[in-house]
Amino acid sequence: MSDKLTPHFEASSDDNSTSTIKITNKELEANKEMEKYGINRVLISIYHYKTFRYTNLEDAISQAKRDEN
Repeated sequence: MSDKLTPHFEASSDDNSTSTIKITNKELEANKEMEKYGINRVLISIYHYKTFRYTNLEDAISQAKRDEN
């Protein structure tokens, strides 16, 4: 599975307008190369606790509990 497009959504201040999607040439080229080489984009969650960042929620919770004591 590969990403073919990286859309950017722009909403207008007019409540009756529709959103538009804009893709830059650089993004289009990058997506073509991703497809060519079988590179996939994976989105990950990052949890912030104080000044720390965690990719594992359980680690963030464990640190918060340690700080609580």
